[in-house]
Amino acid sequence: MMPKHIDKQDLLAKAAGRWRAIVLELCPGLGESSLNGKHGPCPKCGGTDRFRALPSFDSDGAAYCNQCYSSGNGDGLAFLMWWNGWDFPTALAAVDKWLNDGGAAVPAVQAAKQEDARSPFERWQQQDATPDELRTAVDEWAKKKPGVDATAVIDSDPMLGFWPKGQYGQPVLGFVGYRGKEKAALHIYRLDGTPFPAYRDVQERKSHNVGGSKAGWIFVGGRKRFKRADVVWRVEGLTDGFALLPLLPANHAIVTNTTGCAWSASSDRMPPLSMFKGKDVIVAGDADKPGQKGVMDFANDVNRLAKSVLLLRLPFPLAETHGADVRDWLTESPRSFEDLESLMVSLGAMTNAADLADDDDTSVPSFRNFDVVLTGKKTEFVGLPMSSVLKQIPPGEIMRVDRQLFIDQGRGDYASRVYWLNDDTQLFGWLGSRLDIVPAFRSGIGFHSKKEVFSETQRTVNGFEAVQIVPHEPKLPKCYYACDWPDVGDGSHLQELLDFFSPAGPVDGDLIKAMFLTAVWGGGCGKRPVFAITADGPGSGKSALVAVLAELVGGLLELSKGEDFDRFKARLLSSEGRRKRLVLYDNVKSWRLSWPQFEALVTSPVISGRQNNVGEASRPNDLLWVLTGNGLSLGKDIAQRSVVIRLARPEFRGDWDESVMGFVRQHRMELLGDLIGTLRQPATSLAGQSRWGQWESEVLARLPEPSDAQAVIAERQEEADVEADEVEDLVQYFGSKIEQAGFDTSGRVFLSWDHCLAWCGHCFGKPNITTTDAGRRLSAMRAANPELSMVPRRTNNKRGVLWTGDGDESRPIRVFGDINPMDRGDDF
Repeated sequence: MMPKHIDKQDLLAKAAGRWRAIVLELCPGLGESSLNGKHGPCPKCGGTDRFRALPSFDSDGAAYCNQCYSSGNGDGLAFLMWWNGWDFPTALAAVDKWLNDGGAAVPAVQAAKQEDARSPFERWQQQDATPDELRTAVDEWAKKKPGVDATAVIDSDPMLGFWPKGQYGQPVLGFVGYRGKEKAALHIYRLDGTPFPAYRDVQERKSHNVGGSKAGWIFVGGRKRFKRADVVWRVEGLTDGFALLPLLPANHAIVTNTTGCAWSASSDRMPPLSMFKGKDVIVAGDADKPGQKGVMDFANDVNRLAKSVLLLRLPFPLAETHGADVRDWLTESPRSFEDLESLMVSLGAMTNAADLADDDDTSVPSFRNFDVVLTGKKTEFVGLPMSSVLKQIPPGEIMRVDRQLFIDQGRGDYASRVYWLNDDTQLFGWLGSRLDIVPAFRSGIGFHSKKEVFSETQRTVNGFEAVQIVPHEPKLPKCYYACDWPDVGDGSHLQELLDFFSPAGPVDGDLIKAMFLTAVWGGGCGKRPVFAITADGPGSGKSALVAVLAELVGGLLELSKGEDFDRFKARLLSSEGRRKRLVLYDNVKSWRLSWPQFEALVTSPVISGRQNNVGEASRPNDLLWVLTGNGLSLGKDIAQRSVVIRLARPEFRGDWDESVMGFVRQHRMELLGDLIGTLRQPATSLAGQSRWGQWESEVLARLPEPSDAQAVIAERQEEADVEADEVEDLVQYFGSKIEQAGFDTSGRVFLSWDHCLAWCGHCFGKPNITTTDAGRRLSAMRAANPELSMVPRRTNNKRGVLWTGDGDESRPIRVFGDINPMDRGDDF
């Protein structure tokens, strides 16, 4: 029978979003905690901080370990091949089977993996040897290990056996590793003294922990000697202990851990330290960077419990790897205990555990600006070049906008994922938490400072123009999106949200929808109109409408009347302001609002200015600008930039705010998905376009009746010209009244406030016009006709304005009387 053809791309599409369940079922021994997206020990090869499931793991199964899975790791099929040792067809067939019937059948290799649950002592065949047979075997083995004392080996309770269990087993010498009273590990050497050969992804090694072993302690000289001891030595390998034991006093004991040179205080892969409580501890390791890193990590950790801690500093140059060890020093020439004492230094004389980390070993968490060279008892510190310092920063995790650094924490709500690193203190604080160490920096000539590292990081890391905390459709170029991407919706949640509001008419309802769409539209920067929300009076929900939109898209910045625009731009460029997409000028009270700086900023593609503590900075203008006010009166320039939305007074509901905000918080992703889905729908062709052509064709054209909306927008913009006519009417009316009273309109005339108020009311058919309304209209008249010089002033302690006509200040000021003296004037 021909094998079933399985299309890889089709299978990957079906498996998208399901990889977590797939790998947990098809990868025996893999714990779900390993897939939490955080750096941690590799579940396959160990280490302390080298494995991470990428943020896209559920979607594509991508993960990495920088020790054993650093390439070819882009999808879940590669993950299965890496974990199980499968070939590609096996992995493909396994996932296909899982997708079709829920993984009822798993390839045979899985069963083999499940056998690994056996204890290490079930995996070898212990030999029932007599004491003489054991001694003979140990003597022969010790001869192949220079410096090893056979008696020390016998005192450490060795066992003879064969590994692996079965007809192919080879003779080995085994030692038990203890975890408390539990026999947790079986550590073995080949009896012929040769190393274990490389097998699959396991390298050649001098000794071997049998599968199923846990981290434990091996007691050189036996457990009874340890219990009697006041001083305990921790060495890197068993053979070091076997060579060292004969030199030690009876109250000294030696232990080594089965996990090798590395030590991590935070890892459950390390054996417990409780047995060192109250003991004097001496720590020895190989003269190489990994060995000395392990020495310092262990020493700092055990120092919490031990009575004292000393370090044995071997008189060898520090090698990158495979450096000289204790046994090498002991076999160079005859040694005594006094010779050992001469090599001991206190823990306090050395630096912390990060100081001796290997630059190229990213699995060892460290951050320092110096290297350590050991020669005899002397420690020399040498400054690292900047490239070596920067290489210790976790790659790709720090980014920048302009020169401002940030990280994506990958957790928290939509507004708190991005954390800005504003100075070297915050950078190194984050590094300490991220690497779980205290960064070690030396000062002085020859050492780079933290400020220098911060500055060079600003220059070299990957840069973006902006950080976005909610999606755009389409995505803006050169932006970093620190957000989850929603599934495209059918519009039902959006419609339910829009039903909370009370538009003045059907077109206003569509314009509210257009405002929401504009907030996630990824079109050209500076190509968004202003949205002006107005009503006939308070209580219509103008500010509440904007607050709901702000809740959906990550908040807003408020612009205040008369605010200095340089300061406002600094707010837009701040850490907090950069993640805002909405600007609100609330409760506008000006008549014929005109603000040239505001008008220019709305249409500018880039907002640039000075950012506090950073300097010159910029951001793309993807902002949505909103005005609110009762009976909004806009100047022509702002009106031509605005989409006016009118609201009706809604029926009062006491729980309205709580209901609508709760709906947004509960359905944020669905609402964003509906907005994106709407923007992806086919657009209706429009007969014509205004200055906002791109916005009209990509946003307005997605409304149910875009032509109606376009017409209403244009009609409301034209109202600005009607207001200009009203100003001209007011000027002519004032002039006619001045002439009727026998005054020259080119001269200077003081008009009391009573006259101004009455004339404004008569001109606009508002006999009860308010002082505020009249003041707005007079201000507009002054702005439109500066040559009239309508200047507020007091004359004879009366409040009013001065009409100066042609502006000739040599003319005398004429004054109206206090009580309706419309037919005469007196010189002043």
